[in-house]
Amino acid sequence: MFYRDVVRGAVHTGYAGRLGEQSAAMLADFVIVDMFGEVCTGQRTPKDALRRAEKRARRYYRG
Repeated sequence: MFYRDVVRGAVHTGYAGRLGEQSAAMLADFVIVDMFGEVCTGQRTPKDALRRAEKRARRYYRG
């Protein structure tokens, strides 16, 4: 019954920040998905993949 209950723990794409253009752009650019995939395929170490994802995220969340 995974799919029936999955919404109970779901959070919006901007969690723990605000929903908006930035969170939508991050989702559309597959920043998190790519980070995970790079580690799973051995392209990058977890630390390197995180650094790359952070750099990509900064394009959307400029201060």
